Amino acid sequence: MTALNRSVLVGGVVYPAGTEATEELLAKIRNPRLWGEDEPADKAVSVDVDVDVAGFQAALAAAQERVDELEAALAARDEEIAALTAQATPADTGDANGDPDTAPAPVATTVDYSTLDVEALKAEIDKRNEGRDDGARISKRGSQETLAAALTADDATAPQG
Repeated sequence: MTALNRSVLVGGVVYPAGTEATEELLAKIRNPRLWGEDEPADKAVSVDVDVDVAGFQAALAAAQERVDELEAALAARDEEIAALTAQATPADTGDANGDPDTAPAPVATTVDYSTLDVEALKAEIDKRNEGRDDGARISKRGSQETLAAALTADDATAPQG
């Protein structure tokens, strides 16, 4: 019976030199130079590998298309966040002399946090948590809806003016 003349790695399994040939193993290891005593064990041998190149290229193209979609969505979110940030920037306080008693009341802006994704919400929470005591920090745990509700609640408790 024929046996492997060197150890071979196929499909994550090592078949040591001397392994007897079976129909299953012969189907997996088709290189005839690996069977029998034809070649010395110290000589390097290449192994044939079946690769579905067309399938790989199609999967790669689909992955690139998805990356492009995600990058476009990210750019749109960045623009949306920039617009919301511009709307949420507090007005200057104080009159021309800097006297806060005569300053106009700030205009309250409402942000619809439900339109933001989790990463944008967490970034806003990080910004608000800067300088806060541990007990006053907004939690970043939970779903998009939970984070949006936490920011909305924080807006309601924030001092006006």
